[in-house]
Amino acid sequence: MEQLNTSDDDLVLIHDGARPLVSEAIISENIKNADFFGATTTAIKSRNTLATSLDDKLIYDIPDRSKYFEIQTPQTFKFEYIARAHEYARGNNLENVSDDTQLVKAIGRPVSISEGSSLNFKITTKEDLSLFEAVLKLIGK
Repeated sequence: MEQLNTSDDDLVLIHDGARPLVSEAIISENIKNADFFGATTTAIKSRNTLATSLDDKLIYDIPDRSKYFEIQTPQTFKFEYIARAHEYARGNNLENVSDDTQLVKAIGRPVSISEGSSLNFKITTKEDLSLFEAVLKLIGK
């Protein structure tokens, strides 16, 4: 495999194609925050009440939603942190990891929050696709 010409302080912005409405402002804030903190993830405060269940049938607990955020992308990290996080994950067979923020947290690095947007939603269902098409019509694209 060819060696990348990178520096530990280079920023790596990771974004999934399922969020096509990411804004320039979100990307700019990610770069600014990752440059300052070393790691940042896009997120919005949870607008919904959350609940936990132990059996998928009964509500076990309803935590204080003011402490919860919905993680989005992009997620932006100094190259050193994300490379080390992926090495750690491979070496420790980490399972049930849903994003790169979890990996960077697993190596003990703090991750800042960059403000996301409800328009930066992920298209994973037919309903999401219909919403995306409606938004495109509204914004004239």
